[in-house]
Amino acid sequence: TVTPAERISTRLGTIPSSDPSGYTMVINATPVGMRAEDPYPLQADKLNATMFVGEVITAPAVTPLIEQARRLGCVTQSGGGMFAANVEVMVDFLLEAGPLAG
Repeated sequence: TVTPAERISTRLGTIPSSDPSGYTMVINATPVGMRAEDPYPLQADKLNATMFVGEVITAPAVTPLIEQARRLGCVTQSGGGMFAANVEVMVDFLLEAGPLAG
């Protein structure tokens, strides 16, 4: 079975890694972090204050990844903030071009 990370790797020509070193923007677009017992979705100890860390998870409002990123001085965006910033675009898509168009 091909994992989503492997599909992305094949399409983009990159090798997925949990090491955020060398990146300025890190986004968790997985469900990892929705439960308190979840592991970090990446090597959170390698985050640094030069990075922007974003999250798509809306609950909990502040995930362990965002908490860790803030402790390390990263600029962050929680999932709720990402949702709020994109909700109009999503509604427009659903009503104008998506499954609710008509």
